[in-house]
Amino acid sequence: MKRSTTDNLFDPAPNTQTASPSIIEKLDQLAQTANQDLGSDAVMMSVYHNNALHSLGVFPSPGGDLQDRQHAAEDTVCIRTIGKNAPLLTEDARNVSTLQDIKYVRDGMVTGYLGIPITNSSLGAIGSVCSISRTPRKWTPLEQNYLQQVANSVELILLQEMTRLELASYTDSFSELDKIVAALSSNTAMPTSIYEANGRLAFANAALLSRVSEYTVSSFWANRSRQMLAATGATDAVSDGPIVGDSHVTVETKSGQKTPFRISSSVSASGLIVCSWFGGLTEVR
Repeated sequence: MKRSTTDNLFDPAPNTQTASPSIIEKLDQLAQTANQDLGSDAVMMSVYHNNALHSLGVFPSPGGDLQDRQHAAEDTVCIRTIGKNAPLLTEDARNVSTLQDIKYVRDGMVTGYLGIPITNSSLGAIGSVCSISRTPRKWTPLEQNYLQQVANSVELILLQEMTRLELASYTDSFSELDKIVAALSSNTAMPTSIYEANGRLAFANAALLSRVSEYTVSSFWANRSRQMLAATGATDAVSDGPIVGDSHVTVETKSGQKTPFRISSSVSASGLIVCSWFGGLTEVR
């Protein structure tokens, strides 16, 4: 089951680790080296998630607790780098009209600033690498090129971590699907379907496919996100009830009839949607 890549970093699937200590340690070391090479007051490597910037790599380091590395996005200059998806540099942020009212600038924590976006081929700009000075500072093209190379290294490290977590998420989902299908095999008379969180049909048993058209099964809940499915009171376009729980739908049977069904559904631990179909089946011969 595919999840948002940055979600995997901060809210992973069961049995996976989030922002592993090895990643934080590796990025902290990279930030320390960059800080020494640039002679700045601080270097931060941050990822944007849920309206906050999470500094997975930073020097001076606040430690390994992610709670101590979280910043409200609107308080930072880095969010402007991410928004532009382009390098941002200023000798004195206090003299830049679009930056001078940012909290960290007003508080004197950021004056000279050089930031490079961290990008992902699928998601665009997901964070930034920045070098910060508490006093005015002119940044040279050589320093900008150096920080760009650091950002490239961070992108590679994060891509490797995101891929590891995504593969772990898929492994958990397939393992759970195997268990569910094995359990359902003992009750072959109950029409049942299973969907991934994105709405894609993962399984439909013979009891369902023999009565309802395959087109109906595969299209039901198509393109529905996990958030919509789990939201209290959310309804489907063809449903007059809650999506998770009991839904009442009208579908086309093998005989071509438009037949009402009650579908009882639940979301499993990894987000798979298990649906049992009731009613209407007696109309099909």
